[in-house]
Amino acid sequence: ALAARRWFILQLDQTYAKAAATMIARKIDNVVAFGDADSNGTILGFLNNGNVTVQSAAGAWSGLTAAQLLAELFALVNGVVVGSKEAIVHAPILLPQVQLNLVSQTMMGVNSDRSVLSVFRESQQQAGRPIEVAAWPLLETANAARTGPRAVCYQRDVEVAGSIIPLPFEAQAPQQRDLEIVVPCEGRCGGTVVRRPMGMVYRDGLA
Repeated sequence: ALAARRWFILQLDQTYAKAAATMIARKIDNVVAFGDADSNGTILGFLNNGNVTVQSAAGAWSGLTAAQLLAELFALVNGVVVGSKEAIVHAPILLPQVQLNLVSQTMMGVNSDRSVLSVFRESQQQAGRPIEVAAWPLLETANAARTGPRAVCYQRDVEVAGSIIPLPFEAQAPQQRDLEIVVPCEGRCGGTVVRRPMGMVYRDGLA
């Protein structure tokens, strides 16, 4: 009311709704990634499924050469292709932001203007299997001990893995509590179901 008298319109209801939706989305993102520890193992995650093969990196990526970094990306993709007996050839890669920056900014040689990532993408394009490489912040602490980074390569198909989100966000009717109006908000998530673990591979030891 004070803001309105000063000719400044402040829509608190919309601001609160947006903040609530953002926080619920973050919580759902976390449950999709890691499941729910309080569910007694009934709600599992995309990044910590015990049936998915876990590779070990050749070393911390910050200390690897450009050629070794390129080999790391190939190992991720080939882990899915070989593991599925070539039934899967299109498998995107998700990396922590630090590792994605590393492969996108490390050049193949002193006089080269091509990064590790560009060379990898071109080689996959020529092989007829263009690969998307993107970042996911939750991968920064997604390794087996939840203390370091993890990379994941997977086929983007619900037959391989799919999240269960029956209710992304819903605002209930406003309720009066004492001298204020409260709008309860909720979201529901059942984690991730991995139906075909051969269509995925994890890689730890990146740092």
